[in-house]
Amino acid sequence: MRKKQSVLINEIPAHTFGWLGANSYATDDTVHARAIPTVEIEGGVVPTEPGEPIETGAGKTLASVLDGAGIPKTAYSYISDGGILRLGYHDPNSDGMVTADRVYVTVADGLTADLVLDIDLEERCGTRTIVSVEAKLGKGSTLRISEIEKANADAELISDLGILAGDGSKAEIVKVIYGEGKIIDGYRVDLAGAEAKLKTRVGYDVSGNARLDMNHVSRHSGRRTDTDIKVYGVLRDDSFKLFRGTIDFIRGCGGAVGNETEEVLLLSEDVRNQTIPLILCGEEDVEGNHGATIGRVSDEIMYYLGTRGLNEDKIFRMMAEAKMNAVISEIKDDKTRKKLEEERG
Repeated sequence: MRKKQSVLINEIPAHTFGWLGANSYATDDTVHARAIPTVEIEGGVVPTEPGEPIETGAGKTLASVLDGAGIPKTAYSYISDGGILRLGYHDPNSDGMVTADRVYVTVADGLTADLVLDIDLEERCGTRTIVSVEAKLGKGSTLRISEIEKANADAELISDLGILAGDGSKAEIVKVIYGEGKIIDGYRVDLAGAEAKLKTRVGYDVSGNARLDMNHVSRHSGRRTDTDIKVYGVLRDDSFKLFRGTIDFIRGCGGAVGNETEEVLLLSEDVRNQTIPLILCGEEDVEGNHGATIGRVSDEIMYYLGTRGLNEDKIFRMMAEAKMNAVISEIKDDKTRKKLEEERG
């Protein structure tokens, strides 16, 4: 039997706070088989061949693991405006297996397209699923990525994304993350084209002994590029969360702007939170801002809402749902948004 090898993924672009052990996430290189998704297509989306590799948030190490396991890339091309590709990963028959899938999408110049990733490990036990997506955006195109990440207490979910954005293109990423398992979420967006833009909205609500590890990287190499990242989160019970948010200004990206913020609501004395906002700057003519708001519900708010007949559980639920609903409302695909609204009540 082949011996497992430890590998590091979700590695931050510039190591920092090494004493916290927060520079990467350690997993192993086991992959048993390809994860076969359900596929729904609306509009002009056709099978094609994958293009040149695009670096992702989990990094080259994970790509090498998937190459070694022989996991192929399934490629799709958006060829008309309004195309929708929905991929669902929720096969209950792969308990105990490590499965992986790789997807490569291309958006033609000037088109607006939707990609939906629904990764639901709630019904599985003791498994790992890896979904790695690479996307190439043509000139003036927009790709809206809506992703649901859900894992039970015994599961490990690895979501990996890489985007190469051309001139005037826009990547819009909405992620809704919840559960009690290990959820490893990484993306890298290369704003290589002039005036390319990234807009990210993330909502997470994790509980039990969950571990949520996020590595979000926006790399500005094109002039007058723009990044806007907002992350809203809720930590319950004994859960742990690490967010690495990096905006990297490369020499030559004059006029670029990058903003990232995170708001974290702590609903237990036992949760653990690590937030590492990072701005790397190799260009003078740029503007970068980052910040984080982390805290518990104040005694004043608890008292005020308590006088209105709400107990602690209802107050916490209301506060958490407000954060999550703000992100869910950003999903443009009606079918996906309504499904989430129904699931979360």
